[in-house]
Amino acid sequence: MDPLLLSGLVITIAQKVGEKWIDRIATEIDSFSVNLFKQAINDPTKEQEVKAYFRDNPTVAEKIEQNVAKTLQSSEIAASIGAAVVPSGDILGYYAELINWIVQNGSKLDRHFVLKGFLNGEFFLSYFIFDPRKVGNSEFASVEESRFGSNHISVRATRSHWTHEGIFVERMKSAEARDKKFEEMNRKARLSHMSTLSPKDYRFANLVYSIYPHYVSYERFGDISALSSKKQEEVAITTIKAPVQAMIQSLWELLEYERGVLDQLRKALEGVKS
Repeated sequence: MDPLLLSGLVITIAQKVGEKWIDRIATEIDSFSVNLFKQAINDPTKEQEVKAYFRDNPTVAEKIEQNVAKTLQSSEIAASIGAAVVPSGDILGYYAELINWIVQNGSKLDRHFVLKGFLNGEFFLSYFIFDPRKVGNSEFASVEESRFGSNHISVRATRSHWTHEGIFVERMKSAEARDKKFEEMNRKARLSHMSTLSPKDYRFANLVYSIYPHYVSYERFGDISALSSKKQEEVAITTIKAPVQAMIQSLWELLEYERGVLDQLRKALEGVKS
């Protein structure tokens, strides 16, 4: 996880739910680290120290990330995370960091993947169509400054008859319909020969075009034959609490499933060796 986003998660959620959360994620972590995190809750000057500490101590950062993932399953944390992780006054920076973090972590699945929710709706499906081999440390979302006061996030996208890359978002009728297709699409990508989804799989989705502080602008994707047509749909961001919560939890759900499969394979191989 990016040190900036990890430190932001640790500190801002702790500011929301209290120091006890630091103790919950500090399993097997040295006392110096724990005290540093607690100091940063009320001392903004310590936040940069936490970020630098995570960057210089990847083992600690990895353990904290694992513990954070476990606590995200807690209803207490789930109820607070959406409101807690947004840095005040920097909503676009947060959106960009979140998207880049999701792409970076999702690429560990080595395939296309689909998440529940998006920034402006929990009943959405988000299709992350990127080549995991080319993710590296690249930024897929970046804030572009404007002289006219309309700063926005530009999201990397490639559209042609042969190449389709970007974030595609489909509005679903209900949570049940969303969850069913979430399972279906991820299973399809997982079992695909190339670990990819076909453009026809997300033909009802819109391509994320630009993200502004209060709305997302989409470009209609549709069938391959209709790529030349551009129909904009701007959807307001009214709250990020439930949508972001759904995105993060569904990403961890996919990663936990992948780890479970690898553990089963490892145990099976150990059984053969013995």
